[in-house]
Amino acid sequence: MARNHRFAPDGRVRRRLIALLLLAAGSHLTGAALLVRGTVQGEDPDLLRRLTVEIHSLGSNVALARAALSADGGFEAAVPDGQRGGLEIRVLNALGDVVQREFLRDASQSVVIRLESSIGLSPVGGVIPAAELRRPSRRYRREMRRAGRAGEKGDVAEAVRGLSRAVEMEPERASARVALGSALLRLQRYEEAREAFACAAALDGRSEPALTGLAMSLHGLGSLGRAERHARKAVEIEPTSLRAHYVLGSVLAAKGAVAQALVHLEHAADKFPAALLTTSRVLLGRGDHEEALSALSRCAEAAGVETKTGAECRDLLRRMEVDLRKGRNER
Repeated sequence: MARNHRFAPDGRVRRRLIALLLLAAGSHLTGAALLVRGTVQGEDPDLLRRLTVEIHSLGSNVALARAALSADGGFEAAVPDGQRGGLEIRVLNALGDVVQREFLRDASQSVVIRLESSIGLSPVGGVIPAAELRRPSRRYRREMRRAGRAGEKGDVAEAVRGLSRAVEMEPERASARVALGSALLRLQRYEEAREAFACAAALDGRSEPALTGLAMSLHGLGSLGRAERHARKAVEIEPTSLRAHYVLGSVLAAKGAVAQALVHLEHAADKFPAALLTTSRVLLGRGDHEEALSALSRCAEAAGVETKTGAECRDLLRRMEVDLRKGRNER
């Protein structure tokens, strides 16, 4: 005959359960609560505002309170007054991954949490978010394929619509948001691209494509300081990424940091002919006409006949050659 086995906690567990119940009942009946206040500090408000904070008793995985961050990174949350002895504050990204912990001995004091890394938003103890490892749904895969075909045909607007639907289906996938941001960049819709890349970087703080795309969109918006920070992060994460070097070089050139810009642009020149076009413009700006001509010749050869970059290189090259001939004739 089967017996009904019931869970019978031992004395220690029973006392802890009773204490928790009494604490919850007391807080509910008396309304006694302690307001925990603090600020999370980091380099970029676009990423910070997608973080949340959980407050736990020490050694407990049950959250006493949860709070979103304000525009300046501030937060406040009410916890039972009996927790004055010590709390653990966890900073979570958009997927719920813990990106940083802070321990607070005196809960009556305001706390400042500084993200330890310049990258800052990756899950503790991991690099690839769990969402990217999970098999995508069939509808999501179908939508991504349709968007890819539209992009290949040059219908970028249709690709954006398809990628937007894919993001709605699985919003936790950073890779989908990166693809959406890239398509928006092709349409020069920089603010929307910035939002897509910022969401991707919040989901995966070590995504070089997300940070590079964020830098490109900020460059398009004229926010060169923030663009440089993200481009440098991308190079820090993936030093071999020629795209990250190209974007950083372009941003530095726009800021007038010529020497640094040329180093990164030359690093990317073999894969990105546009880097040679930017290099030639930088060299022209400081009067190095012969070196600029050499860079343009390399650009025209590498970019091909039918590309926009190739056409710009050849046009600038023709104009430079005309100017040089006029200069010789005048002499």
